[in-house]
Amino acid sequence: MARLKVWIGRGLKYFDVKRDSLVVFAIAFACVGSLALIATHAATPATSYQAESGTLSGNASLVSDATASGSGAVKLSSTAASCAVGTTDLSCWPNATNTGYENAPGYPGTKGVADKTKLTKASSTSTACPLTFQSHKTYSFCYYPSGMTVGSPQYPGDPDVGQHLTDVHFVGFLVEDGGPTSDPSAILAYCKNDCTFDYFTVKPSAVEAPDVPAPKHGTTYDNSYGTVMNAGWGAYYGYARGLSLKHSNIWGYQSGIGLGGDNTAATPNVFEDNWFHDQGQCMEHPGCLTHADGIGMVDTGGMAKYITINHNNMSFIQDNTNNIAFQEGTYDHLTITNNTFSGDGYTIAIWDTSTNTTFTGNIMTNYAQHYFGWNYGKNFWDTTGSTWKRNKFVWDPTGANPYYAQGPGSGNANPITAADSGKCWVPSGLSTTDYGGGSC
Repeated sequence: MARLKVWIGRGLKYFDVKRDSLVVFAIAFACVGSLALIATHAATPATSYQAESGTLSGNASLVSDATASGSGAVKLSSTAASCAVGTTDLSCWPNATNTGYENAPGYPGTKGVADKTKLTKASSTSTACPLTFQSHKTYSFCYYPSGMTVGSPQYPGDPDVGQHLTDVHFVGFLVEDGGPTSDPSAILAYCKNDCTFDYFTVKPSAVEAPDVPAPKHGTTYDNSYGTVMNAGWGAYYGYARGLSLKHSNIWGYQSGIGLGGDNTAATPNVFEDNWFHDQGQCMEHPGCLTHADGIGMVDTGGMAKYITINHNNMSFIQDNTNNIAFQEGTYDHLTITNNTFSGDGYTIAIWDTSTNTTFTGNIMTNYAQHYFGWNYGKNFWDTTGSTWKRNKFVWDPTGANPYYAQGPGSGNANPITAADSGKCWVPSGLSTTDYGGGSC
């Protein structure tokens, strides 16, 4: 895959040009799309549960039940369908009922009702919601209308300049950013260890809700913003060892979360229980030059390790790159489990230089038609220590119909229908048996 470098604002952006197919794509759309991840619409589940290795809260309030037992025990707080690991109920993934600042424990407004007037607006004179943060502190229920920066960069060869923070925690934040070419990102992170972001809403400053008219999804290009978070090497020298993002409602962006760096098993990156949706349109806008990735690292030759991406609702609209985008680098101990995916260009891209990749329990849906295919084609599933198991396809009745295993950029081959729901999602497509045999 060739790479195109373009300066946008203050940053060098990289765009992948896959010889042949992507060149045709570029000619057809006169741009290299935008990053965006899209909403999975779903009824609110009325259940909480305990299952297998730990408790997943699904889309309902977590209810502990000490009587749960056995390796696959499930305890329900109502008669609704179980949201246990392995469910194919799309309502069990994060949505508006359990993500964002308005659903944070202790929210000063009415729970579930977004109201920025209930938050403290950031300022240089505020101690509760300052513009400069300190290590070993917790900040709660703040509004940052023009993005936020956590710490400051330490440049190569000058290690004493800047400040990487440790043990700092953010709960119940609204962060806005303006303009599709806004640069740097809505959140810039320079974290040495244990920076946690919980119950965030990250959105465009221009609109209060996604504004692409139904039946399409998304946010119009002019009202979108550039990037959600830069937190890794190659992204303004961002640094994010031990960073986590959970229970967050993220929409209207062009690019997602840029990672890379020297995490360890004791200080991993964790992205869990988040709702990525209604990203900014890019493919339909001839001036859009964004690299439309979800979570990953796109800098050629980069490195990232010990990253967990679990139980996120990541059904994207059609765009030009990848939901999961660990491209052209070396990766180790990527754990990608129990997420929903759809759309984008190639939905999943993990380079075959990776080792110890766990890709299990994920759901592919027809929420949106991807432009090329589900997998980029790099054989990460058979590399040393890697696992592909128990991934499924689930038909979304509100999603793209007709729907194809290969999108328009690859010839609209192999139609998929509701009859395929529940089949095993294997690297080559769909199957009645799991990859390597057995049931999924």
